[in-house]
Amino acid sequence: MTPDQYLVPPVPVEPADAQRWQESRRRRRLLEGMWGIDLEHRIRLHFGIVRRMILGPKSKSRNLYRRLVTELSVLYRTPPKVTNRYGGADVLLGPDGMVARAGLWPQMRSVQTYALGVREEAVRVEFDPITRRPAYRQVHADNLVGRSRALDPGVPVELRELRWYEVEGRGRWCFDVLSIEDMDRPYYRIEEVRGDGREGADITRLVLGRDVSGEAYPYRWTQGERRGEPFLPYVLYHADIGSQLFDPFAWIELADAALDVAAAWTWWGHLLFKASWPQRYGIDVYVEGMIPEETDGGLRTEVPADASSLIHLRARSGAVNPQVGQWQPSADILNTAQAIGLFERGCSDIAGIDAAHIVRESSDAWSGAALSISRDGKREAQSLYQPQFEPRDIELMEKSAALVNLAEVTASPLPEEGYRIIYAPIGLNYQELESRRKHHTELIQQGRMTLAEAWQEEHPGTTPDEARAALVEARLESAELDRATQAEAVRRGLAPAQAEAEAEGEQESEQGDEGEEEEDEMGDEDEPTGEVDMAIVHEMVLDALDDGDVDAAKRILKGRNYAVSST
Repeated sequence: MTPDQYLVPPVPVEPADAQRWQESRRRRRLLEGMWGIDLEHRIRLHFGIVRRMILGPKSKSRNLYRRLVTELSVLYRTPPKVTNRYGGADVLLGPDGMVARAGLWPQMRSVQTYALGVREEAVRVEFDPITRRPAYRQVHADNLVGRSRALDPGVPVELRELRWYEVEGRGRWCFDVLSIEDMDRPYYRIEEVRGDGREGADITRLVLGRDVSGEAYPYRWTQGERRGEPFLPYVLYHADIGSQLFDPFAWIELADAALDVAAAWTWWGHLLFKASWPQRYGIDVYVEGMIPEETDGGLRTEVPADASSLIHLRARSGAVNPQVGQWQPSADILNTAQAIGLFERGCSDIAGIDAAHIVRESSDAWSGAALSISRDGKREAQSLYQPQFEPRDIELMEKSAALVNLAEVTASPLPEEGYRIIYAPIGLNYQELESRRKHHTELIQQGRMTLAEAWQEEHPGTTPDEARAALVEARLESAELDRATQAEAVRRGLAPAQAEAEAEGEQESEQGDEGEEEEDEMGDEDEPTGEVDMAIVHEMVLDALDDGDVDAAKRILKGRNYAVSST
């Protein structure tokens, strides 16, 4: 296969897939800076071939599509927190775990950008025997053909990925074909693509060295009810959940508008460089110093002219009334720029962005960073896209764990279920933090919000039990700090007499001993039959702390009648 065949990959046989790939590749060019050919075509549609020749170079300095898509891709700006309710997954999820060392979360920023811009993006996960950890590879939608079940249209059961393979010294385009449509007979084949886009010879053995279909299919769950069932080593991310596997034409209006905006700025650049100063004219005069130049159309004469240059004019022989004058500039540069800016701003509505969230970061309308999305707009985008991405991220963690278990490289198997993703929220500035604090304080004072609810709002992703446990821990630590501070003050002679403090301490100790004896008696009479609701325990601890009785709070936590977890 020639280098030209590598640069021009084949297209699918099905017209619908071919049309989808064509649009997806246009979106990719917009995201990757390779959209010059698309812009050139758009300019010629607007101005025609003749006018296009005088416009000058096209301007790609304003890529509205990439700008908005990048601004909306905020879910992975900070790596999310991943936990497992069963524990035992630190080797996979820890700060130095397999996922972190594989660089998944930085890569996911690009995955979300392509998922929004192209509307779908896939991640393929494989176990790398060299690094002994999962490896993650992005797969673009314009390299995929797939099928899904009618009852679950967003999840593929068969995928064909177009890939370039070097086999026996010859490069060729092939399809990686993986299917679990028939759970009893899954298959994984590598098929060469013929010139007409159809599948050719099966070269699986040439590439992998063995057959990997049927019982030999390598991607299977190892635990629970799914044990032994096959899965696809892909996770397909969607910008929106719909009734079909691929949705390539959503936001097509925004992609077209981005090209219109760039064409408009190209025209504006033409006006700036060629029509922003007064135009001169002469009647019955000629320009001195003309330079002859040979062109394809014959001999022509010209003289360099500029807004800052002086042109020598001489009256023609026999001229009766030679005249020289000038017109005003033919273009209003500032008003034209403002008009284009208003058009550009209106295009954001296509992406579902409230106009109130569009802010101008610079007073310079020509600035490439002129339009941006406010922090509130980015928070809305984060909450909008989290429901689509969270299940897929959990699926990716489950498949990663299954591949590690299949490789048997850990001391104990990793859990393949029970994963939880907490995405880092967009941070608040000082004014927003102060406003939220006042709002929560007022609601708590009015009895319309609990401390635990306020904690949950300030720490998204926490459960009610986790919020109450954190409040208990914070207040216990504060009480301990107060007690230690008082003791140190007495030691230094900065507080009431040591004897008084010791007496108070002995009295408290005696009361504590009596309380413990009473609890022992109660425990002998009524042994616990199961775990007590953690919410009740936390409320009792908080009540004791409100009364200033730290020891009572500790006794509640340590009492035998409460099977309190480590939380």
